[in-house]
Amino acid sequence: MKILVVDDDSSQLLQIKEHLKEFYEVTLVSSGESAIKYLVNHRVDLILLDYLMLDLNGPQVLETLRMMPELESVPVVFLTGMTEKNKVLKTLAELKPQGYVVKPAKKSELVAKIIDILG
Repeated sequence: MKILVVDDDSSQLLQIKEHLKEFYEVTLVSSGESAIKYLVNHRVDLILLDYLMLDLNGPQVLETLRMMPELESVPVVFLTGMTEKNKVLKTLAELKPQGYVVKPAKKSELVAKIIDILG
Protein backbone atom coordinates (compact mmCIF):
# COMPACT_ATOMS: atom_id res chain seq x y z
CA MET A 1 0.00 0.00 0.00
CA LYS A 2 1.25 3.46 -0.90
CA ILE A 3 0.79 6.44 1.40
CA LEU A 4 1.54 10.07 0.59
CA VAL A 5 2.36 12.23 3.61
CA VAL A 6 2.01 15.99 3.13
CA ASP A 7 3.35 18.31 5.83
CA ASP A 8 5.42 21.51 5.78
CA ASP A 9 7.22 20.43 8.97
CA SER A 10 10.15 18.20 7.99
CA SER A 11 10.46 16.68 11.47
CA GLN A 12 6.79 15.59 11.32
CA LEU A 13 7.37 14.05 7.89
CA LEU A 14 10.35 12.06 9.08
CA GLN A 15 8.59 10.92 12.25
CA ILE A 16 5.54 9.70 10.32
CA LYS A 17 7.72 7.91 7.76
CA GLU A 18 9.55 6.19 10.61
CA HIS A 19 6.20 5.08 12.08
CA LEU A 20 4.88 3.67 8.81
CA LYS A 21 7.84 2.45 6.76
CA GLU A 22 7.71 -1.16 7.98
CA PHE A 23 4.06 -1.50 6.88
CA TYR A 24 3.66 0.84 3.89
CA GLU A 25 5.48 2.44 0.99
CA VAL A 26 5.68 6.06 2.17
CA THR A 27 6.31 9.14 0.03
CA LEU A 28 6.92 12.53 1.66
CA VAL A 29 6.18 15.97 0.24
CA SER A 30 6.46 19.30 2.02
CA SER A 31 3.67 21.36 0.46
CA GLY A 32 0.15 21.15 -0.87
CA GLU A 33 1.34 22.22 -4.30
CA SER A 34 3.94 19.42 -4.35
CA ALA A 35 1.26 16.94 -3.31
CA ILE A 36 -1.00 17.85 -6.22
CA LYS A 37 1.91 17.69 -8.68
CA TYR A 38 2.93 14.28 -7.32
CA LEU A 39 -0.60 12.91 -7.45
CA VAL A 40 -1.05 13.84 -11.10
CA ASN A 41 1.60 11.23 -12.01
CA HIS A 42 1.47 8.73 -9.13
CA ARG A 43 -1.25 6.61 -7.56
CA VAL A 44 -1.54 6.29 -3.79
CA ASP A 45 -3.90 4.36 -1.53
CA LEU A 46 -4.14 7.04 1.18
CA ILE A 47 -3.07 10.63 1.83
CA LEU A 48 -2.06 11.93 5.26
CA LEU A 49 -2.51 15.68 4.84
CA ASP A 50 -1.41 18.44 7.19
CA TYR A 51 -4.36 20.70 7.93
CA LEU A 52 -2.41 23.94 8.32
CA MET A 53 0.30 24.72 5.74
CA LEU A 54 1.64 27.93 4.26
CA ASP A 55 1.05 27.62 0.51
CA LEU A 56 -2.10 25.56 0.05
CA ASN A 57 -3.62 24.37 3.32
CA GLY A 58 -5.10 20.91 3.80
CA PRO A 59 -8.71 21.86 3.03
CA GLN A 60 -7.63 23.64 -0.18
CA VAL A 61 -5.65 20.58 -1.29
CA LEU A 62 -8.59 18.29 -0.50
CA GLU A 63 -11.00 20.52 -2.43
CA THR A 64 -8.65 20.40 -5.43
CA LEU A 65 -8.36 16.60 -5.23
CA ARG A 66 -12.14 16.18 -5.03
CA MET A 67 -12.47 18.09 -8.32
CA MET A 68 -10.10 15.71 -10.13
CA PRO A 69 -11.97 12.55 -11.24
CA GLU A 70 -8.91 10.30 -10.94
CA LEU A 71 -8.23 11.48 -7.37
CA GLU A 72 -11.66 12.21 -5.91
CA SER A 73 -11.98 8.81 -4.24
CA VAL A 74 -8.51 8.64 -2.64
CA PRO A 75 -8.95 8.52 1.15
CA VAL A 76 -7.59 11.57 3.01
CA VAL A 77 -6.80 11.85 6.71
CA PHE A 78 -5.93 15.26 8.14
CA LEU A 79 -2.94 15.68 10.43
CA THR A 80 -3.66 18.49 12.87
CA GLY A 81 -2.52 20.19 16.04
CA MET A 82 -5.04 20.52 18.85
CA THR A 83 -5.39 24.25 18.22
CA GLU A 84 -7.20 23.63 14.92
CA LYS A 85 -9.61 20.98 16.24
CA ASN A 86 -12.83 23.03 15.84
CA LYS A 87 -11.86 24.12 12.33
CA VAL A 88 -11.04 20.52 11.44
CA LEU A 89 -14.40 19.29 12.71
CA LYS A 90 -16.15 21.89 10.53
CA THR A 91 -14.03 20.80 7.55
CA LEU A 92 -14.86 17.14 8.26
CA ALA A 93 -18.53 17.97 7.90
CA GLU A 94 -18.02 19.99 4.70
CA LEU A 95 -15.34 18.10 2.75
CA LYS A 96 -15.80 14.64 4.26
CA PRO A 97 -12.22 13.39 4.58
CA GLN A 98 -11.87 9.98 6.22
CA GLY A 99 -10.91 11.55 9.54
CA TYR A 100 -8.06 13.20 11.35
CA VAL A 101 -5.13 12.38 13.61
CA VAL A 102 -3.77 14.81 16.19
CA LYS A 103 -0.06 15.67 15.88
CA PRO A 104 2.36 14.57 17.02
CA ALA A 105 0.82 11.31 15.90
CA LYS A 106 1.53 8.15 17.85
CA LYS A 107 2.52 5.13 15.76
CA SER A 108 -0.32 3.00 17.14
CA GLU A 109 -2.90 5.70 16.43
CA LEU A 110 -1.68 6.29 12.87
CA VAL A 111 -1.55 2.60 11.99
CA ALA A 112 -4.98 1.97 13.55
CA LYS A 113 -6.52 4.81 11.52
CA ILE A 114 -4.95 3.54 8.30
CA ILE A 115 -6.07 -0.05 8.96
CA ASP A 116 -9.56 1.23 9.73
CA ILE A 117 -9.68 2.92 6.30
CA LEU A 118 -7.72 0.52 4.09
CA GLY A 119 -8.30 -2.75 5.90
